[in-house]
Amino acid sequence: MSKPIFGDLSAEMPDGTVLTAPNDLLLAWKIAEHSYGSTWATMRRTDQYIEVADALESLRAAYDEHEEN
Repeated sequence: MSKPIFGDLSAEMPDGTVLTAPNDLLLAWKIAEHSYGSTWATMRRTDQYIEVADALESLRAAYDEHEEN
């Protein structure tokens, strides 16, 4: 598992929205929340955590790949 990533992080969503955060966990949360839109608020907390974990895993994998190149 990768280590936490800190800094001025950002992600551009398919709709053009740019999300920013000071760490990868917060950015992953914002990505998951944005992806589900208004449905997010009605989701079970457990399902939200699963979506955030998936987003976090993707972010860290992309970061690791970028660092290797």
